[in-house]
Amino acid sequence: MTVEEYLARGREPRPGFGKCLVRVCPRMPVVRRSRLCLPHQRQWSNAGCPDRGAWALTASAVYTSSDVVPLADLAPTVAVQMLRGYEAQLRQGGRINPAQVKSATRWLADHAVDDLTAAEVPPKGAKTTYLRLWQRTLALLEADPATEHTRALVRLHIPVAAVLAGRQRLDQPTADPILIERPTG
Repeated sequence: MTVEEYLARGREPRPGFGKCLVRVCPRMPVVRRSRLCLPHQRQWSNAGCPDRGAWALTASAVYTSSDVVPLADLAPTVAVQMLRGYEAQLRQGGRINPAQVKSATRWLADHAVDDLTAAEVPPKGAKTTYLRLWQRTLALLEADPATEHTRALVRLHIPVAAVLAGRQRLDQPTADPILIERPTG
């Protein structure tokens, strides 16, 4: 078949082996017999080639790219909470470490967390740094403006010292919120 004949016929999908057998994997299989993508084929082989169907039901998502974090292993509520926390962190100008985001995602999946706001996250550890940050952020996102005046903290989104020193204008966005405690009572 010539190139012209092929182009005149229109695009036809090439035959494939479907989707990877692992429930949380969107990749294409590379081997017809196993119906696993290459990363899951390796994991399955390294696990001693157990029953493929049972193994595929419990296999986790594979991280093959530094800038892609699969959320398929997470409960739907947790995936949304994680995305909201991530977005808020970016909007505040926070730096994101892809390795820590992946570690946080794995921690959530490994501990079968259903609600990030109610999860008992360890008080220390690099794997859960973002989870602690996102827990605090989610609580702030849910704050009711009508009752916000009863809080013991005032959130200022303008670094007052920088404004007074002339390094920051009031109309400039900032990523350095300052928390000032006020006396209650």
